Amino acid sequence: MRIEQLRILLSPRTVASCLDLAFLFYGRHLRQMLGLWAAVAVPVGLAVWLLTTRAEITVFGISVLLLLATMPLGTLTALWSIPAVFGEPFSLETLNRQVRLHCPVLLLQGLLQRAVVGLGLVLLVLPGMWLAVRFGFLVEKRCLVRLGRYLHHQQADDMIRAGTVDLMVRSFWISAFCGMLTVVVSLTVDVLLEVLAGSSVLLRPALHESGILLDGLGQILYDDPAALTLVSVCFLLVYPLGRLAWFFCYVDLRVRQDCWDMELRMRKEARELRRQVAPVNSH
Repeated sequence: MRIEQLRILLSPRTVASCLDLAFLFYGRHLRQMLGLWAAVAVPVGLAVWLLTTRAEITVFGISVLLLLATMPLGTLTALWSIPAVFGEPFSLETLNRQVRLHCPVLLLQGLLQRAVVGLGLVLLVLPGMWLAVRFGFLVEKRCLVRLGRYLHHQQADDMIRAGTVDLMVRSFWISAFCGMLTVVVSLTVDVLLEVLAGSSVLLRPALHESGILLDGLGQILYDDPAALTLVSVCFLLVYPLGRLAWFFCYVDLRVRQDCWDMELRMRKEARELRRQVAPVNSH
């Protein structure tokens, strides 16, 4: 077969594959990711407890708080992870440098994005998902341009617009998976509390509240401070997985439609050749 007849088929990476990569990355850097989670989850958990006990805020107000809390958590997760994917060390020095360069602008953009997406979700689910997809790669764009202008350009923005429907489907499945995982983690922590400390936050109060478990869970998750605090911190533990999977969806889009991995490999090889040629030229 002649070379001009050669065809390389690039099949899309499934959402499950992106989540698998996110689990691998999360597990490899578990200590750092838990530290980042604690930095956000501790103040948010305290705020949830105070708002539910003192101000009698219900699950709706806590949902708004979590929507806002995911903004700094997601931004920091992406700022820390993206350079590591491109070979930089996954260290506090990298995070500090990224925060100084990008964080003020990204936090302002993130607040505006969360406000617009939240309004879209309140009015109707689809507009919120569409807005989340269209403005869902702000951190990636800014961070990648800083690493190298060839990593994100106008053509990449056009590809994101062209793949909006596919990305909406992916965002739905990632959100659904993270929601189910939050339920599993919350119930697991509750069982551990029951076994180790003899106190339950979810299951025992739910059964006491109502003979039917699901009805009881719905009642205590409406305004019970302990239950809302537990579920909130568990949700923040799971959220970085979804954020990482979303970034890997971006990588998959660039690899399939922009031959991104081939370009990066060629640039790497070019740098190696330049380093090898430089000593020869000096002589």
